[in-house]
Amino acid sequence: MSSNARMLSAISLGVLLIAIGLISFVNLSSRRTLSATPGQLETAPLSQSSTIAAGKLAANFKLKDLGGNDISLASLRGKVVFLNIWATWCAPCRKEMPALDHLQATLGSSEFEVLPVSTDRIGMDAVDKFYTEIGIQHLARYVAPNANQALDTLGAFGFPATFLIDRHGHEIGRLLGPAEWDSPEMITFLKDVIAQQRESQQ
Repeated sequence: MSSNARMLSAISLGVLLIAIGLISFVNLSSRRTLSATPGQLETAPLSQSSTIAAGKLAANFKLKDLGGNDISLASLRGKVVFLNIWATWCAPCRKEMPALDHLQATLGSSEFEVLPVSTDRIGMDAVDKFYTEIGIQHLARYVAPNANQALDTLGAFGFPATFLIDRHGHEIGRLLGPAEWDSPEMITFLKDVIAQQRESQQ
């Protein structure tokens, strides 16, 4: 092969690799995630947010409900789950909890549930006291028996950590840090997600 031919082949390969890279970037950046929705950029810096590969199953872990019953994240498949990992000693968590309560009141149904999971070592007593103090009325109570394991399983390294999970248990997006979860933009976004999930079942 002549030097000109080798040069042409190298250039062609380079162009192909660049094109593949651009296509991958476009696919990734166009995928809708929690960190890219309107109304959140003010309260959740992009540097604090992260996303996972599309279609990846959300990590499964055990939690306990108010009655002390063991529940797995996988058992909630069939509805869109808005998983929020929090703690009563976390100031940003405490601040956003009323918004999560309002979100559950607005969208909570057989198709959607806000799932707040406390990592407090004291357990349910801490959650009960906090809910009573700030007047939480619509959120269920859940605790993670092994908080560190839950965080490691989810790949979360801070509070609050929020995960949007589809009906099949696949993670749609995540946000590390607080946000205005009951903003009009967020409500519209989640309604769209719920509708799309409903249509995918038909």
